[in-house]
Amino acid sequence: KWIKNAKEGIIIAKKLIPDIIHSWPSYPTGMIVDHFGNVYVSHPIYNQIQRWSEGSKEPYMVMDGDLPEPSHLFSGPAAMSLDRDGNLYIVDMQKYQIIKFDVDVN
Repeated sequence: KWIKNAKEGIIIAKKLIPDIIHSWPSYPTGMIVDHFGNVYVSHPIYNQIQRWSEGSKEPYMVMDGDLPEPSHLFSGPAAMSLDRDGNLYIVDMQKYQIIKFDVDVN
């Protein structure tokens, strides 16, 4: 996180405890911030999309697909984008598709 005219950034996610693999972003490939300041991170290895709210110590799993692989949704989420209605668009590296997600409902 970077504050205007600051001399250094603020760490908002950092691996501190090696045993908590699912809460730490493992090999993150995509990141986006919504209008509420929530940070979304994609993890293609675990087929996860996490949402980190300001001040949270653990993420909310928007999608957690490590057990079993959610083959009906995606396999390898990477780049992401949000539209003005709050829909989350996810690029799937393995299935060559783009998925639209309503984060408020899903």
